[in-house]
Amino acid sequence: MPWLENSLERMPILADKGIKSVVHGAITHPPDGNMLLGPSGVKNFWLCCGSQVGIAWGPGAGKYLAQWMVKGAADVSMRSFDPRRFGARIDDEYRIEKAKEDYLLRHEIPFPHLDRPACRPSHSKLSPLYAILKQKGAVYEDIYGWERPYWYAINGVEQKHIDSFRRSELFDVIGNEVGGMRAHAGIADLTAFAKIEIFGADTDCYLNRISSNKLPQKPGSITLTYLVMDNGRIEGEATFIKLGDNHYYIVYAAVREAALLNWMMEQLQAGESIDFNNVSEDYGVIMLAGPKSRKILADCTDAALDNASFRWLSSRHINVAGVDNVRALRVTYTGELGWELHVPMAGMPDPFGSESIWFEGNAVGQISSGGYGYHAGRYLAFAYIRPELNRIGTELEVLIMGEARRAVVIEQCIYDADNQLPRSEGV
Repeated sequence: MPWLENSLERMPILADKGIKSVVHGAITHPPDGNMLLGPSGVKNFWLCCGSQVGIAWGPGAGKYLAQWMVKGAADVSMRSFDPRRFGARIDDEYRIEKAKEDYLLRHEIPFPHLDRPACRPSHSKLSPLYAILKQKGAVYEDIYGWERPYWYAINGVEQKHIDSFRRSELFDVIGNEVGGMRAHAGIADLTAFAKIEIFGADTDCYLNRISSNKLPQKPGSITLTYLVMDNGRIEGEATFIKLGDNHYYIVYAAVREAALLNWMMEQLQAGESIDFNNVSEDYGVIMLAGPKSRKILADCTDAALDNASFRWLSSRHINVAGVDNVRALRVTYTGELGWELHVPMAGMPDPFGSESIWFEGNAVGQISSGGYGYHAGRYLAFAYIRPELNRIGTELEVLIMGEARRAVVIEQCIYDADNQLPRSEGV
């Protein structure tokens, strides 16, 4: 009451009118505590909601949202507020549990890299290495819904997050990891990377327009580049791998996956023939780097790995430890000799029949039969699902050996949809 009286003294017109009604609004608690401010992913539909302290945040939120809408970017980085920053499986359980967690953390000390463990890993995306690396001591962090190893607990260090503003025992643990990679070699699970294929007749022209560097010229070549906006700002850093004519594989920061796809689609010009295929959950990524990395990889493959056969900034498909079709990139961000191995995850396990299908946390159907489509380069399945979900583009989950795998409803068959080949003259 004293604060209300003070406010009425400052604005007497409110005191004269009197209090007509009192509304108790619920405080919103987004999964990470930050409001949802920016593009929604739907063209021309923007969000400014999820604020815990609307009166305090309102002026800044309005100012920077207006800049973002009019100029294409705000004067300050808004990525921690971008509504497209969440990659976990979001359902009612997730919303409720993360809101509870944020409520409890609201007045806690905001340590750097503060862990938020609610609904993890139950609602997370997991690479096939998750259980193996956890057994090796991996302490995981959440990156766009992926569980990614942050550091490894060894030599009696407890396998849990360490919160501190000062140097802790984590300083020496990570120092040993870095030293081992510099002197010998290191392996990292980088499956969380955003991975997108772009193809179509106008792809070269399109990518030249939004890239600050020259495109790779030959199939298998790699270019590191910035994606640039019309106003000169940088959208982000990307790796371009040329797969063929007007066909590229792009690797990008994990947390910006949805934002990148939205932004790239917004850059299309009228009449351009370009398709985007988000393959982020189709490939696992293992980085091997360090002065001994060539010897280690050579023990697992028959492919030639010398500089003449496999040059820096090039890509090849090789067999590694009996696994075919591994896309090996001669590039690392460690400053050492190394490779990124992009491994198809479709074969870790596969849908054969009777697997359950889920939508927003509920069982909605069952696989009747399935198998790997070599022409399509992915697994295909027939399924019975609820009729209301039978819409092209509906995203579902298939539970395979206890792990949820992403699935999408597609249109008709993907090879010879009009059944013309059996009627053809042949060659």
